Amino acid sequence: MFAFLYEWIRNVAFYLVIITAVIQILPNDTYKKYIHFFTGLVLILLLMTPILKILGMENLSASFWKKEGLKLKMEEIEKETEFLQGENIEVEDIKIGGENK
Repeated sequence: MFAFLYEWIRNVAFYLVIITAVIQILPNDTYKKYIHFFTGLVLILLLMTPILKILGMENLSASFWKKEGLKLKMEEIEKETEFLQGENIEVEDIKIGGENK
């Protein structure tokens, strides 16, 4: 338990040091508000990790992104298939990696 707590505090401290350095390196102030917003969201996620681990939901976000990525890939494949069928090209006639499939 203490090892996890120590690692969590170390990760948050390292994140804050890196983000402070990145913000100081920025040449102008036009993007600072966007960087602050994004880094604030990531910091919230970092701070929520112990709570999610206690509740047993630490892998919840990973499974969500895998499902969303799979859904987006399937939609992309369906759109490409519809486009190819609209062009009267058979999907089986497309060469993949030098092979006829």
